[in-house]
This record gives sequence, structure tokens and C-alpha cells, in this order.
Amino acid sequence: MRQLTVNTDRAVQWQEVPPPRLFGPLAAIVRPIAVATCDFDHLIVGGHVPLPLPIAIGHEFVAEVVEIGSDVTTVCVGDHVVVPFQISCGDCPACRQRHTSCCETQPYLSCYGLGQLAGDHGGAMSDLVGVPFADAMLVGLPPGVSPADAAACSCNVTDAYRCVGPQLLERPGAPVLIVNGAFGNIGLYAALIAHAMGAGKVDFVDSDPGRAAIATRLGAKLVHPDAVRSASYPITVDASMDADLLVIALRATAPAGECSVSAMYPGGLTAVPLFEMFQNCVTLRTGQPHIRAHLEAVLRMVASGVLNLSAITSAVVDWESAPAAFASGRGKTVCVR
Repeated sequence: MRQLTVNTDRAVQWQEVPPPRLFGPLAAIVRPIAVATCDFDHLIVGGHVPLPLPIAIGHEFVAEVVEIGSDVTTVCVGDHVVVPFQISCGDCPACRQRHTSCCETQPYLSCYGLGQLAGDHGGAMSDLVGVPFADAMLVGLPPGVSPADAAACSCNVTDAYRCVGPQLLERPGAPVLIVNGAFGNIGLYAALIAHAMGAGKVDFVDSDPGRAAIATRLGAKLVHPDAVRSASYPITVDASMDADLLVIALRATAPAGECSVSAMYPGGLTAVPLFEMFQNCVTLRTGQPHIRAHLEAVLRMVASGVLNLSAITSAVVDWESAPAAFASGRGKTVCVR
């Protein structure tokens, strides 16, 4: 079968590889039909994260079930499903507590599209993909939702939701600040979700003109980093991968507020204003999102029509255009077949 691979020279090319085999009675084989580029894919291709190459690329996808194990009960061959990018068993203590990115049966960071970092599960931009725990992982595509719209729910959309969704349910009408950058699509989805959930206001920091224009269309207000007021936002989000912007987000978090850091900060220590955070009782939340735990809530929002995800999609292209889409290094492109 073919899989799209980022080679050691960072060229993005199709390669012929053996197809996956059914892992066991709880597993499934799926055929991706819509795959979205992710902020992290762009970082991999650009050499901005320390991952060994080659890597089978892609981890945001909707797929058709083509084979299931004997003990699978929740999906059937032919079903269209959203596939979370993380591998989770659904039955260990961590999974039962909805901490599905920390599945105790899997090596740390077991995900699609991350190569050999934690056992190679392949990439979504492939003819076939193995799913070790079909009942635990796969979520049916809601009626009326297109595969192209739902593909990013595997990662970026749901990551954005965990940054603002539960917080706004707890604090209806609260103002939100988003500082955006390297994880730009997550910041945009967070703005979309916050606006849809009735945030009092959504202030948005981003130096990229293209993303800034999209954020404005989504209902956010652009603010300069120097104009962000300290201790003013009960909900703040850092999607920048910029240590200076992280500090701005933390200092802007209101007393007893929460700052969610979707971005990662590889390589050494990252300075934070810990004493100010202590004074204001600020909660800092970071780490991988628990995608499977939030996925159904996100898909309900998409199915209800309150989230227009296509407003953030750069383009929907055919399957054969995938090498160029993933090599571009920016945007949110969905490859479909």
C-alpha cells in the first residue's frame, strides 16, 4: 500500500509499505477518506521538533472501517468514523478517568504520525491504518457532517475545545484571551469555539496577518501584546510556542483563572512568572489533550451547526495532492478521496 512519508531529507513523498494487519480481536483496519494537515505536521516537516525521520505523516482523519476483530461491537465494516490521533485502550485506570492521552497499556506518546517515538502506528495519510482498540477509540461520524469538516476533530479542534470549552461551561460568559503562533490552527479553533459558547469577549494576539484576518472574521478582537491587561481574563490560551507570549498569557490570567498551554516548549527550561501566578492562584494546564474524552462533545457541536469549521480550512484537495499539502508548511488543508 502507499503511505505519505517525511524522509530524512524532509522531502514529503509517497512510499510503498506493507499493509497493517489486524492487531487482535479488539482491533480494526480503517481506510482514511479525509486527512487534515495539523500544526504539528508543519513543525515536523519544517524540522522544528526533535523527532527522528523518516515518519509516516498525518494524524487527523476520518476513515471507513474495512475490517474488524471478532470482539468489536460498536462499529461495523463500512462505517465512517473519526479516529482520535492517540492510541488508548479505554479500560485502564487512566482511560476510565478520561485521561486517554495517558493510557497505561501504551508507551508514552503513542500516536499516529509520530514515527518511532513510541512504536510506529503509521500515519493517517496512508491507504490503510490499524486501530488497536476499535470500540474504545472510534467514534461514528454524525449524520450530516462531512468527512472533510470532521477530520480536524481528531486533534486540533478537540485540542482547542479542551482549552476553552470546559472552562466556559464552568464560567459562562467569561472573557477569553488567546495568544497564537506556531500552533496557529488550534488558536483559531479556540477562538471559534469560545465565540460559539458565548464568551464575553475573545481577544486574540497573533502577528501573522492571515491568521489575524481569520480570527477577526470569527468574532475575535485583535490586540497587541503590549495592550494585554494583566489579571483580566479568567480563561487564557497559549498556542504560540513563544516563551514571551506565554508569559503574557500567564500574567493576563485573572485571579483563580486558568491558562491552558496547547503549545509545547522543547529543549531546556522555560521561564514562567511563578510568583505572580502564586499571588493570583493561577492554574496552568499543559500537556497533550485527552482527545477521546472530549471528542463526542465536539462532534455534537459540529453536528448542531454552531461550529463552522470550514471557516478555518484553507483548502480541500484531492488525495493525490497530499504531498504538496503537507510540504507547504502552513494552513489547514484537507485531503479527500
